[in-house]
Amino acid sequence: MPGKMGDALYALPTIRELCSVHDCLADFYTSEYCAPLAVFMRAQSCIDCVIIPKYYRIENDGCGVQPWFMPVDESRYQAVYQMGFRSFPNKALPAWIAESVGITWNGRIEYDVPALLPECLYGTGSYFALAPGRNPLPVMSEFIDVSPLPVVVIGGPNEYIGKGLDLCGIDMLEMAGIIKFSNGFIGTASAPLVIANGFDIPKVIIGNHGPLEHLVHTDKNHYITANKPGDIAKCLKMYL
Repeated sequence: MPGKMGDALYALPTIRELCSVHDCLADFYTSEYCAPLAVFMRAQSCIDCVIIPKYYRIENDGCGVQPWFMPVDESRYQAVYQMGFRSFPNKALPAWIAESVGITWNGRIEYDVPALLPECLYGTGSYFALAPGRNPLPVMSEFIDVSPLPVVVIGGPNEYIGKGLDLCGIDMLEMAGIIKFSNGFIGTASAPLVIANGFDIPKVIIGNHGPLEHLVHTDKNHYITANKPGDIAKCLKMYL
C-alpha cells in the first residue's frame, strides 16, 4: 500500500485478516511518503518487515499515492496483495481496501500499542489529545483556553499552535499511546484520526472532512463544523 498515511493505516485490518488466512506474518511494502509510519507498523503483531523500495517512484498523490502498483518480487512470498487505489473509493476506506483484495472488513480497527506514555505525561491525570494539522482552526486554540482538562498537542514537527503541552514531532507509535490513554481526541480527518479510530474514546473531527463516504462512523465519531469551543465540549460530554 503506497499510501497516503491514513490509507496505509486503514490497510491494517485487511493485513491482519490475510495473515490469519495464510497463518504467517506480512512484509509491508510502502512508499517514502509513509516513512513516518515505519516504527508504528513494525510494532504491529501482524507485520514482520516494513520495506520502502528505492525503485518505486511517486508520481502523484491525487487518489492515494500513485502509481497504485508497487513492484514486489513475488517469488519470495505465498501471496502478494496490492492495496493501492486503482479507482476512487466509494465507501469507508477500510471496507474498500478489504474488498479490493477479495475479503470483507469485519468493522474492527485494532492497533498494538505499548502501555507507555512519554515521561512528561505521568502524573498529569486526564487529558485530551488534539491534532490541529497543518491548517489549524481558531476554535482549536480557543478550546485549549477553556478546556476543563489539559490538552496535549500532537502531529507533525511544525504543527504546534502555541498552546497546550507540545508533543508534536514524536513518532507515530508514541502518538498512538497518547491518543489511546486520552479522554478524547480532537482533530481533522487525517492520519491521527485513523489512529484514534482504533480506540474506544470520543473523537471530534472538525472542518473539511473530505468525501463523507470514506469516513468511519461509530457512536464515538462526531464530525462537526465547530464555531465555538462549546461545540467541541458537547461532543466530549464536557461542560465549559
